[in-house]
Amino acid sequence: MKKNNMTSILITIFIGIAILFLSSTGSSFASPIEVYKVYLNGKTIGFIESKEELLNIIDEKQNEIKNKYKIDKVYPPNGLNIEKVTTFNNNIKTAEEIYNLIEQSEPFTIEGYVVTIKYQDEDRKPLYIYTLSKEFFDEAFYNAVAAFVGAEQLDAYKNNTQAEIKEEGERIEAIYWEEDVTTKKALISVKENIFTSSEDLSKYLLFGTTEKQKTYNVKEGDTINDIIEKNNLSIEEFLVANPNIPDKDILLSKGQEVSIGLIAPVVTIVHEIEKVENIINKYDTEYKKDSTLYSGTTKVIQEGTNGVDKVTEKIQFKNGDINQLFISKSEQITPTVNRIVARGTKTYSEPNYSNYTPDISGDEWLWPTIKPYIITSRYGWRWGKHHNGIDISGCGFGSPIYSSTEGVVTEVVSSCANVGGYGSSCGNYWGNHVMVSYNGYKLIYAHLRQDVKVRVGQTVSRGEKIGTMGSSGSSTGTHLHFGIVNPSGNYINPCSVFSC
Repeated sequence: MKKNNMTSILITIFIGIAILFLSSTGSSFASPIEVYKVYLNGKTIGFIESKEELLNIIDEKQNEIKNKYKIDKVYPPNGLNIEKVTTFNNNIKTAEEIYNLIEQSEPFTIEGYVVTIKYQDEDRKPLYIYTLSKEFFDEAFYNAVAAFVGAEQLDAYKNNTQAEIKEEGERIEAIYWEEDVTTKKALISVKENIFTSSEDLSKYLLFGTTEKQKTYNVKEGDTINDIIEKNNLSIEEFLVANPNIPDKDILLSKGQEVSIGLIAPVVTIVHEIEKVENIINKYDTEYKKDSTLYSGTTKVIQEGTNGVDKVTEKIQFKNGDINQLFISKSEQITPTVNRIVARGTKTYSEPNYSNYTPDISGDEWLWPTIKPYIITSRYGWRWGKHHNGIDISGCGFGSPIYSSTEGVVTEVVSSCANVGGYGSSCGNYWGNHVMVSYNGYKLIYAHLRQDVKVRVGQTVSRGEKIGTMGSSGSSTGTHLHFGIVNPSGNYINPCSVFSC
């Protein structure tokens, strides 16, 4: 009995102390209240009576944001949460006090769209683009594609009004981008770079920055070729950077401002075309021994004439550069007639050259691939680097590669995988390759398959098969990279030898 009395006394004392404590803090033990608990990034910053009042204050006080983005409404930070709760705590803050705490801690948000770009390279982080309007992004994407494809061709493709190919011409078969791109409506923090125009976003998609690109004021007599040579650009890059210039042959005006910025697209715009064209099938020179002519002299037995082939090509472009080219059909329009030259083998006691034509060294060079072929990338600047050769495509994976001259094999690499990829350093980026030394020149045959047919130190003859076409090393498609280094140790344009 005494134990129960003692327990009752202790409970009475505890209740009395609790009532005195609640009274001193202004709380009512008997009267819980409904309020809103405000969290910022997971931490409680206070209680308020009206959620609506806080949201209205946030919207009303952010006129600077509204004016900057030309919008009507501003929203709380993304990390703000407001929950209705029942509490005995009478320590309620005003909406104004909570607003001040938020403003000092986190940026507010506005309604817009987040474009997420996920790259195929897993080591490359996703890119997030923020824009006020989905229409801005759609228009910017259109402008970026048009820079590579051409607005007229793009509209014809979109509207299904492309002309049928009759004799020659081309048609777009597909346009897409390589990356995984998604667009989602969201509340965007104003601390992000939010695009407010399709023009700025177009520039970003093409150049990877919104900073003003370098420009050049055209001087009297300047041609597009002059400008790209001075500024280490390719013609394709120049035309993409200047979408108002329709082609490379247009005449520029004195004082005209052109962009000489180097494009660095943030997405890979792919377009695929079918192209039908007549291409020149250049004649080769055949040599025959002739015992009736003196040694060291030649005689033309038959002049050569170029033929014409009609070819149908399937071409894939990535950001304006040819990535893959396949000749799906070839039809001879005019036959090619090879030039035939007799070489003298007769010995003589006294020199007598009056009736003979001297041997021309240029006739020693043989085109290194089968025909028909397409030169997909020429000697010169591209993507800020100098391309020290020409790329030959269209002959097909595994098609034969011939030695362009006689000579001695000085280097062979045949250990690279048959299919490489952009950036692969195997074989010094050339992949499987062969180098041949000839009269002080060095000839380079690169991106071959592994089935190289020659070895270092071997003497090869003009027209001898040295390997087959592949895509090894730093290569994104089947082709032969063919380079020539002159006796002075400098790369030269192979087309200066072949007139291509």
